[in-house]
Amino acid sequence: MPALCQPDDNMVPGQTYTFQLKLANWIAVPSTGTVQQDLMSNAPSFVGNDLQVTSPTFTSLYNCQFTYNGDGSDVISDVAYLIIAACSSGSNDDFTFVGAVADTAQSITVSLGSAGKAISDSVGDAVSKATQGAAKDVADAAQKVLTPVEIAVGILAVIVVLIIFTAGKAGGVNVSEFGASVGGHK
Repeated sequence: MPALCQPDDNMVPGQTYTFQLKLANWIAVPSTGTVQQDLMSNAPSFVGNDLQVTSPTFTSLYNCQFTYNGDGSDVISDVAYLIIAACSSGSNDDFTFVGAVADTAQSITVSLGSAGKAISDSVGDAVSKATQGAAKDVADAAQKVLTPVEIAVGILAVIVVLIIFTAGKAGGVNVSEFGASVGGHK
């Protein structure tokens, strides 16, 4: 597998690069064609040269391969930011940068090594913490809304009201041809 490019490495004109992105949300998974169209429409022209987007099966990874045709002043991290911004401005897809190699997408097995794993782990930890926090907030809100004592008091109040208004002579509601009367005699 080729060596991972460093974030501050300058890109080499005429070199084929593959930038690997990870989909941050799984709600709407874009097709590789959608991601490729976003890049062709919204990314700088030096990214659109021989652009191919692929996705390894059963992963949330997308490999964006292109031949860099800029002047060599662009660095890996800046281009990664531009690629992610292009995807976001096109279809509003939310990606994180995993890594880049100066090679074709076929040279990448699945993920770009330890840097990709570290990023993936930190994203997983953040999602896990957010999920746990949301679940706790929902449980706290439900507990504040109704406690078992409040539910029991509510049921008892409904029973008492039903007894009062259905007891007939004992103080309920009577309806006759002369009108209605509450709490008393027929």
